Amino acid sequence: MSAKLRTELRVVALSRSLLDGIDDPDDPDDPERRRELDLAVVPWFEDERPLQGLAGLLDWRSNGRISSLLRSGFCTGQLGEAVLMPWRHGTLMRRIILVGFGRSSNLTEEVAVDATIRAVEKARRALPRDVLFAIPDPVQARGPVEAIFSGLCRALQPGVEGPTRGVARLRSVSEAKGEPSEGPEESDALAPVAELHPVAPQWWIVVAERHVARLRRLAEGPPRAAES
Repeated sequence: MSAKLRTELRVVALSRSLLDGIDDPDDPDDPERRRELDLAVVPWFEDERPLQGLAGLLDWRSNGRISSLLRSGFCTGQLGEAVLMPWRHGTLMRRIILVGFGRSSNLTEEVAVDATIRAVEKARRALPRDVLFAIPDPVQARGPVEAIFSGLCRALQPGVEGPTRGVARLRSVSEAKGEPSEGPEESDALAPVAELHPVAPQWWIVVAERHVARLRRLAEGPPRAAES
C-alpha cells in the first residue's frame, strides 16, 4: 500500500455536502466552490435495509429512485452485481454505479479485497474522468475497512490488471426499460483492464469520519528516512 500511485487518492468523510460536489482541489482557497464528479461507485449489501451511508443519501435526494429499483428486483446487491445509472437529481454527480457486495455477514477481509478490485474494474469500464468510491457505511470494523482500502490501492496500481475470473457485465438501467445498450460501459471484453481502460487520475474515497485519519496515513505510506 506504500507504493506510489499514479492515481491521486483523497480520503474524505461521509457527509451530506458530498451530494453538492467535492471541494475543488484546484481552488482550495474558495470553500464555496464545489466540483462536479463524473462517477460515484456505491457498494451495498443484499441485507442492507434501509440503505445507509452515501447510498442512503443518494436515495433520499432522488426521492427513493434507488429503493424503487430494489423493490423491482432489478438490483439485489448480490456479490459481483453492478448497475450503471445516469444521475443528477439535485446533485453534482453525473453517473453512479451500484455495486453488490453480497451479504454483510459474509464480508471477510479476503472477500472485501476481491469485491473492491472487481468494483474498480467495473468503474474503469465506464471510462470515468474522476471517481468517488464510497466504503459502505455498514462496514465499521477497522479490519474490513482497511481491506477495502487495500483492494482499492492494489487495483489502482499502474499496470495492474483487474480479475478476469467470473467478471460480470456492467448493466445499465436502460436495460430495465428494454432499451438497447451502448457505449464502453457495456463491453463484455475480458482483455486486461490496464490496457483498455486507463485509471482516472483522481479518486475520492468516502468513509465514516472515525476512519478518515487512519486511511489518510495509509494512503501516504510509511514515513521516509530524512536525507542526509
